[in-house]
Amino acid sequence: MLRLGTQLRNARILLVDDNPINLQMAGSLLQDEGYDIFPCQEARSVLGLTRDIRPDLILLDIMMPGLSGMEVCRNLKALHDTKTSPSFS
Repeated sequence: MLRLGTQLRNARILLVDDNPINLQMAGSLLQDEGYDIFPCQEARSVLGLTRDIRPDLILLDIMMPGLSGMEVCRNLKALHDTKTSPSFS
């Protein structure tokens, strides 16, 4: 299991994927490691959720309907509040 580090224990992770099975599997693995998981299936909801929950890390699916993970990442980087948040697509 990939360990994100003890400094991120209880970190808030926004997990974004249009596939509910992927969300459930990744969410379960991360939750078992002590992270607070916020699953999201809608790429268009990410900006609002990011403002509401202030995640420590955002994990994005690349290929999603509507907006791709890369487009979401660019939108997040353009916002003042989230431009320094780590995100992985």
